Amino acid sequence: MENVRVVKNPRKRVKRSTPTNEVCVLRAKAKIVSLNGGIVLAIVMLLTAITIGSVLTSSFVASQTILFIILTVASWAYLLDSTSERMELKGNQIVRSSLFGRKVTVSLDEIESLVLRHEGLNQNVGLESLTLIYQDEREEQVALGPCWRRRDLEAFLSSVEQQMGYEEVVEMQP
Repeated sequence: MENVRVVKNPRKRVKRSTPTNEVCVLRAKAKIVSLNGGIVLAIVMLLTAITIGSVLTSSFVASQTILFIILTVASWAYLLDSTSERMELKGNQIVRSSLFGRKVTVSLDEIESLVLRHEGLNQNVGLESLTLIYQDEREEQVALGPCWRRRDLEAFLSSVEQQMGYEEVVEMQP
């Protein structure tokens, strides 16, 4: 089951007639305290325990121990990178950055719509993906790690809508 949230950039701007009292979220950050973050942490801890066991006991061949060490270091780096992801609204730009990943800056003037898609079997377990649809109908997928909470991303997209000054731009699609 797929849950989609769309933020559109209509060509004709509609300004809000009344000021809102909503809190504007200018920065969203991935957190290890999320369902998928906990799953990744459990896998990393299991790999770490196996690696420590392979180093302390002589029941593994040296090549197996080296393989476990490489996998453990890579999994800790992945967890660290995915928990350091953040998206910020800076002026008229969305900036996505992480510890090891490259910084991605997108101007809202070029964007037709933002699509937040929940890809998973149910509403609780799954990954989130953000698709940028440009005005020339070109699409770009922004990779989001496993440690994002959907409500944080929805609050951030609502702030993008609020910053752009549009009414009812964010839509939920089944």
